[in-house]
Amino acid sequence: MSDFERQLGDALHDDTGERDRAAGLAAGARRRARVRRTRRRATLGVFAASTAAIVVVGGQVWSHNEVGEDPGAGGDDPSAVLDPLVTCGGADSWPVSAMAQGAVRPTAEEDTRIRDSFAQLRREMPMDAPAELLERGALRAEYVVLVDGPRELVLGLGEWSEQGPGPRASVLTLARDGDAWDAEGWGDCQLQIADQPGRDRVEVTAPKGGVDRETRIITVLATERECTSGRDATPYLSEPEVEETDRQVSVLLTSEAVEGSALCVGNRPVEVEIELAEPLGDRELLDAGAWPPVPVQAAEQP
Repeated sequence: MSDFERQLGDALHDDTGERDRAAGLAAGARRRARVRRTRRRATLGVFAASTAAIVVVGGQVWSHNEVGEDPGAGGDDPSAVLDPLVTCGGADSWPVSAMAQGAVRPTAEEDTRIRDSFAQLRREMPMDAPAELLERGALRAEYVVLVDGPRELVLGLGEWSEQGPGPRASVLTLARDGDAWDAEGWGDCQLQIADQPGRDRVEVTAPKGGVDRETRIITVLATERECTSGRDATPYLSEPEVEETDRQVSVLLTSEAVEGSALCVGNRPVEVEIELAEPLGDRELLDAGAWPPVPVQAAEQP
């Protein structure tokens, strides 16, 4: 059995019950959240393109189909199965590999239909159509298929890679109308790791003055990104998921999604203590909730 297979087996058998129960802990206990799954393995970065959209998150295998799907034999190469799902923040998500090679390669006939929709959008929105269409035209515009559905296509317009969209890139959603595609919506894309069902992304920042790099227990700030009516996030936070390498420490936090409606009144950051295998030292601290993971910066003080 390879090292990767052993790691994947460990992830599949991790106890998730403790993490689920953590949502109900008192605030004081949450501030001393203990990391239960810190392992030294490959950093959360860009993996090679693959055909299986599977990633180990929160002790489970997640795929584009469902939670807990058996990924099958992965061999000795983690890139053969690791392909995180990312999103621009909406309901649609796609594997990282789709941003480089596309979820599918359209046939010549389908490409013609897609470009016909580009031309129609350009005619109807001569000022507000995506920049790629305005600058390069319907026939020369570059795109990749991010999501290929029977009634919907999500396209990445412009320059896309496994790192995400380029400076002038955008996302365009097409809805099927008989044998044609019609533009349904478009806009910029701020990539992040796709949320697990019932969980929302939490931004990880550093307190004023930064984190203590000489101790194994560091304090970070967690800020919910969705509308929560200004609740105290502490009892709703997940256990931190921490990945450590010789050069980087990546932290992933999520929070329990609000049920029903909520007011957007601003969310205050709360402190979370994270235990590392060894002091942070000169290693880079990353927020793994974004894609690609971003360096943890000091939060703006209210």
